[in-house]
Amino acid sequence: MKRILLFVLTVCLCLPVFGIAAFADAPAAEMTAGELWRAGADAIEAADYGKAMELMQQARELGSVDALRSIGYLYEGGLGVEQSFDKAREYYLLAAEQDDAGALYNLGMMYFLGTGVTPDGGKAFEYFRKAADLGDTTALFYLGYLYFYGNGVKQDTDKALEYIHQSADLGDAVGMGELGYMYYAGFGVEQDYGKALKYLQPAADLGYADAAYILGKMYLDGTGVEQDYGKALAYFQQAEELGYAYADVGLGDLYAGGKGVEQDLNKAAEYYQKALDQYVPASEMPGLNELAESFFQAGKDAYDTKDYGKAGECWQTAADLGNSTAVFSLGCLCYFGEGVEQDYQKAMQYFREAAELGVAPAMFELGECYYEEIFMGQNLQKAAEWYRKALKAGYEPDEEDRKHLRDVLGEDYMN
Repeated sequence: MKRILLFVLTVCLCLPVFGIAAFADAPAAEMTAGELWRAGADAIEAADYGKAMELMQQARELGSVDALRSIGYLYEGGLGVEQSFDKAREYYLLAAEQDDAGALYNLGMMYFLGTGVTPDGGKAFEYFRKAADLGDTTALFYLGYLYFYGNGVKQDTDKALEYIHQSADLGDAVGMGELGYMYYAGFGVEQDYGKALKYLQPAADLGYADAAYILGKMYLDGTGVEQDYGKALAYFQQAEELGYAYADVGLGDLYAGGKGVEQDLNKAAEYYQKALDQYVPASEMPGLNELAESFFQAGKDAYDTKDYGKAGECWQTAADLGNSTAVFSLGCLCYFGEGVEQDYQKAMQYFREAAELGVAPAMFELGECYYEEIFMGQNLQKAAEWYRKALKAGYEPDEEDRKHLRDVLGEDYMN
C-alpha cells in the first residue's frame, strides 16, 4: 500500500515520565498497585520482560488498570510471553471497560491495522473516538486520518483537517509531525513551509522521527529554509537514532557528497547499506548508483595495479550496493584465484548471480564454464543455453569466443 502520510503506527504503553527506579528494590508484598506497575514499567524499559509481566500481574490483582493495558502490550509484542493478539485484545478490553484511554487507542490501532483481527475502519473509528473523548491526542489524529481517506466513515476532508489540527494544537507529536508534513508537501492543504516548520520543529523535539527526517530534508535541499548541511546532519542523525530508515539515506548523501562533513565514501556506503537492509527501495536512493559505480571504478583501478585484495574489497562494496558488474568481477577473481583462493564453484555462483541481473559477460562465462568442463563435467547443452542468452543480451565475442560459439552452436551461431 502506498504510504502518503508519514504516520508512525504506535502502541500506547503510557509509561510514567517520573522516576520509577526507586521502587525496584522494594519487596513486592509491600508495594501498592501503582508502585508495582511503575516497577513493571521500569522492567519493560530495561527489556526485562519476564520480570515486567510478573510485576504487572501482581499490580493487576490489586486493581491496576494501567497494568491491564501493559499486560496487553506485552502479549501484543510477544515480550516475555508467547505472542497472542487474542490475549492482548482481552486485556485491552478489560482496561477499556474502565475508560482507559490508552487501551481504547490500542484497540483502535488493532482494528486500524488488522492486528489479530479483520481490519475494520468503523470499529477503529469508534475506539479512537472514545479514546479522544478521554483525552488521547494521538487518537484525534487518527480520527482525522480515517475521515481523510473515508476509512470506516464517510470521507470528509474538512472534518479530517479539523481533527488533525486539534491533535497538533494540543501538542501531540504525531499530530504535529503529520500536519507539518502535509504543509511541507502541500498534501491536503496549501503548501506552506513556514507552517511546516511551525509543526515539525516541536514534533522533532518530542522525538518524532518522521518530523526530524523532513526537517533534515528541508535543510539539505534549502526548501523553505536557508540551506544548512550542519542542521541537516543533526536532524538526520536524530531520525536515524530513532530508527527511521530513510534517515540513513540522508546521511549517506551527506557523506558521499562531503556536505557538512568530511567526504567519506565508506561511511556513505555503510549508511546506504543500512537503508537497503531496512528495505528502503534502491529507486528511492538517488546517490546509490553513483556511489556503487565509484567503488567499482576504484576496484578496477586497484586491479589494474595488481592490488587484487583491494580490488575485491571495492567490488564487494559495489556489489552490496547493487552494482551488478561488480558481482561479475568478484566471480572473475575467484575464477582466476586473484587475491583469493581459486574456487570455480564460487566463481560460477557469482557469474550466475550477475547473469540473473542482466550482465551479458557473466552469461557468456557461465557458458564457458560448461564448455570447458569447469563444473561437473562438460555440458554442451548448458553451454549453448548461456551462450545464446549472452548473445541476445548484446555480448560481443572476440575471436577465441567465436571459436567456442562455432563449436557449440555451429557456424551460423548468430542466426
